[in-house]
Amino acid sequence: MRNHSSKSNQRIAIQLTGGRSFGELSKLPRKFGVRFAPPARKQLMSNGIISSKDVTKVILHMITVLRLTCKLWKDIGGTFDGRRPLLTFSVDSFTHWLSDHDLLSAVEGGNIESLRFLLSRVELNPSREDIKLLSEATKKDSTEIVRLLLNDPRVDPSAADNKAIISAVEHGRTDAVQLLLSDPRVDPSVDDNYPIRYAAVEGHCEIVRLLLSDPRVDPTADNNYAVRYAADQGHIETVRLLLSDPRVDPSTDYNYAVGSAAEGGHIETVRLLLTDPRVDPSANGCYSIIHAAGMGHIEVVQLLLADPRVDLSAQDSMAIVTASKGGNAEIVRLILSSSEASTPTSQVTSAETKDNEEYSTPSTNTLGASTTAVSSATQLGGALIQFLIFGLVHLKIHSMEEQPLMRSSTRLDVQRRRTHR
Repeated sequence: MRNHSSKSNQRIAIQLTGGRSFGELSKLPRKFGVRFAPPARKQLMSNGIISSKDVTKVILHMITVLRLTCKLWKDIGGTFDGRRPLLTFSVDSFTHWLSDHDLLSAVEGGNIESLRFLLSRVELNPSREDIKLLSEATKKDSTEIVRLLLNDPRVDPSAADNKAIISAVEHGRTDAVQLLLSDPRVDPSVDDNYPIRYAAVEGHCEIVRLLLSDPRVDPTADNNYAVRYAADQGHIETVRLLLSDPRVDPSTDYNYAVGSAAEGGHIETVRLLLTDPRVDPSANGCYSIIHAAGMGHIEVVQLLLADPRVDLSAQDSMAIVTASKGGNAEIVRLILSSSEASTPTSQVTSAETKDNEEYSTPSTNTLGASTTAVSSATQLGGALIQFLIFGLVHLKIHSMEEQPLMRSSTRLDVQRRRTHR
């Protein structure tokens, strides 16, 4: 029985390979993407014909190639060098082996022709994998594949809470977003207008522009989240685009936009926001200049000092304190010179005396002595006054207790708050 089976396998091997030995097969052109590896010595037949096990491996590999590539998909019965056909069956006989996963494989590989063929097969249902298909297509930035999928009535781009457009926005795929917006089933305002909020934070200006053109999109969602965090990240063109929409209010949340932009040192964004009459740089206890000074952003400090609404005495002159504590000597000099030009020395002395009364510490006498020195040194010239005030600030830092700085709001996580993805 075993010998009969062995002879039968030899006949099958000879029939499928056209009677060729491995040496002949290895020289054949790789028309079907099949790579013939030399079998182990013990697996070779005595007459040099490839064993049945090797033939099975070749056939299985060929089936895998056909399933993944699906190229041409017509009868493959060609001959090589005028000899008998390598394979004499029709590819249509393989289609019952296809699965919905092959659709995803075609999308992942960017095989447009393969996907077109697979979508034409009635036995395959792209709606079973439609979320993965569109999401993967947007990741690969394949506009043609997205278009193919949208043209198939079985694919629903709004499935899974409009995950397709969310994926396109998160990967910055402008063309894919435009295609998806052209489908009335897609809702770009999903999840409290998450797409425009995310696009603004990431600075995807063209995507923001596309979303603003859709009447369903509200750029003021979540207390004007889009403009607040676009400013926070310094995306000036995105901020400019959002400000062009009359619905957007950059002063919300205690003027968080200008405050966070100043803290981040985004001077052009700060400059742009200050052109809007609704923006107040003195809001929230002059948060903007206090944190710009503390972070050492001297150009931002200069810009804010030019605004008459900014009050350097806010929060007990906290701007100069944070600048001094951060070791930003140039900003300290800048604030001192600005204070000297706008505030009489008697007011500075009064403010420091009030601080001495409020913070009763072991160094109160030292602070009082320094204040008296400042008061009596007015006749010695501005340079000496600046020197003494600078020393006074350092004494105050070491003597006063740590005070929590005011903050307009806790920064929200950039990632969307979703219960499912």
